[in-house]
Amino acid sequence: MCFAAWLLSGSAPAENSLLVFYQALTVVFFIFGAAIAVIGVVVTIRPSALKPLEKKSNRFISKEDIINLLKRLRQGYLNLTARHPRVFGLLAALGGLLLIFLALQGM
Repeated sequence: MCFAAWLLSGSAPAENSLLVFYQALTVVFFIFGAAIAVIGVVVTIRPSALKPLEKKSNRFISKEDIINLLKRLRQGYLNLTARHPRVFGLLAALGGLLLIFLALQGM
């Protein structure tokens, strides 16, 4: 979201924006590639080193637990919004105005 707002803000030409995006994507690919390479070397040389990690991650994850967690989090936000509707409305209006301002600056 911050990257999208920065692109709309017009603080840099579009060519530079894409260059920054590609450079950030390159860094992410480099980090993931290095992590996968390290895991590959460990599996090749000494696979038993990954046994503790395998035991820890080899368990059943119930989707109901995740859904219940998300419902609790959502209910917390809904309760907060219901208790303070004017604050929520003010924040939403300010956020909308900020997005409109950034979009108009980019034109």
